[in-house]
Amino acid sequence: MKQHVRIVVLLASGFLATTAAAQPKLDTCSGVLTDFNGELVLRAGREGICTFSADDGKKIAAICAKGHVCQVAGLVDLCRDSGECVEVSSIVSVRDVTATQRLSGKKRR
Repeated sequence: MKQHVRIVVLLASGFLATTAAAQPKLDTCSGVLTDFNGELVLRAGREGICTFSADDGKKIAAICAKGHVCQVAGLVDLCRDSGECVEVSSIVSVRDVTATQRLSGKKRR
């Protein structure tokens, strides 16, 4: 009987650890705001992509212009379908890095 209880406890703790590891975390994603296959995404380098919902895309586009480097903070998790990108949800901040750098450069002159 004790052996069965230990196996159940080990299985349950393994499940909880796996579930906890899969939870999205508050983080940032940076890249160039781009249209990709009809959706707005942040592209970082050749293959890095951050995706978000259409509603969040509208919020991002209201602050950050296409072609600009943007930084988006929110809950970040691997994309469900492929795991080859990250998905940002519950966005808490958006920053247009390109515009900020341009403004900083103008102030220095």
